[in-house]
Amino acid sequence: MNRREFLKHTSKFALGASAAPLIPRLISAPLLAQATSSNSGYRAIVCVYLDGGNDGNNTVIPADSYYSQYATGRGALALDRTSLASLQATSGGRLFGLHPSLKNVASLYNQGHATWLCNAGPLTTPYKKGQTTGKIPLNLFSHTAQAAEWQSALTQADSSNGWAGRLADLLAKQNLSSSPIVVSTSGWQLLGSGTTTELASIGAGNGAVAVLNALQSLTPSLNQMDSTQGSNSLSNAISEMQSGHLSTTKLLLDAASTGSSIQTKFPNTDIGQQLQVIAQMINGRSRFDVNRQIFLSSVSGYDTHTLQLPMQASNLADLDGAVGAFAAAMQEINMFDQVTLFTMTDFARSHLVNSGGGTDHAWGNHHLIVGGAVKGGDMYGTFPSLVIGGDDDFATNGLWIPTTSGSQYAATLAQWLGVQSKDLSNVFPELSNFSKSTLGFLG
Repeated sequence: MNRREFLKHTSKFALGASAAPLIPRLISAPLLAQATSSNSGYRAIVCVYLDGGNDGNNTVIPADSYYSQYATGRGALALDRTSLASLQATSGGRLFGLHPSLKNVASLYNQGHATWLCNAGPLTTPYKKGQTTGKIPLNLFSHTAQAAEWQSALTQADSSNGWAGRLADLLAKQNLSSSPIVVSTSGWQLLGSGTTTELASIGAGNGAVAVLNALQSLTPSLNQMDSTQGSNSLSNAISEMQSGHLSTTKLLLDAASTGSSIQTKFPNTDIGQQLQVIAQMINGRSRFDVNRQIFLSSVSGYDTHTLQLPMQASNLADLDGAVGAFAAAMQEINMFDQVTLFTMTDFARSHLVNSGGGTDHAWGNHHLIVGGAVKGGDMYGTFPSLVIGGDDDFATNGLWIPTTSGSQYAATLAQWLGVQSKDLSNVFPELSNFSKSTLGFLG
């Protein structure tokens, strides 16, 4: 078999996984299945990463006397107050509404099953405008840098692993009745890359089956390579990689198939299909025999420099349909209290509109948390004043300075998943820079 033939066969991986590419490093099936405990006490967190930077200013909107401050700054992008999805008053007496596309999320919030963490973002230390001491995160407003800082929870240096990967490393070391796994429906993500544990990946819908078929199709070519002089070392290395990929993909598909009895209908959207596969794997968790899991999904299209109003309306409608279905599915299989869904995104967007009818890169943003364990129906964090050029504005166009760090956000999820308070700093090295390690939005 020559190089061209080999590349022809391996290219099937990319085609088969187009919905969610197969990652380059997959955990082996024996490691996935080595846990021996039952699924009693099962818990999972599910990340929905909004790639590109969702505009939080038109996601969570003041619906009280502060609406005029919002509308003044937003200009042509201001949403009509009467169109907002209504939320019950916060414990502090504030009134907010959500983007009109988020009706399912608003319902979950009003039922006490969802909350928003306001104005959170990457922070090295607490920061106030004009501060001359302390540090700000590197490369603010850069997609690549800010996504990496969100996913690694490190703001002053590059990292080869993410906080969910380090969390998996720690949980495996603590051996909390099982060996946890991280599974992605959207290919490799820094977030899930660990040091001693690795990320597994499964495509959504037909993509996963196509990947399995592509892996199986390599076997005849590998056998041919075995008989070619000088190719045994390469053949053995590729065969070993193929075997690990194949067994892992089969195991993930087996779990999804085992859990496919869910009756809740999911929307036929990218994020809808990803969350459906995750729901099925949670329902089929007995195939893994683990009691801690971390699932990663991602959806693109949130970088709205132009045409923001129609683009965000469509994006948030997709998100709302998928999250609503996922919550209903978890309730259907009696796992709602054991599974927490949360969002992350690169950054917020400027409060002021740009010349293209969109918004530019900003900093602090609002993040959604959904689940039966969520202390919902209230807001967490500190909502910015929305005063252009004011104390909350990093510049003069509405780049809100975060008042809560990404590390505090993630540490709250990690603690709920089972990490002891004394061990949080091992996962989140910058957490000690803040007076409060966790935020209390999970019970």
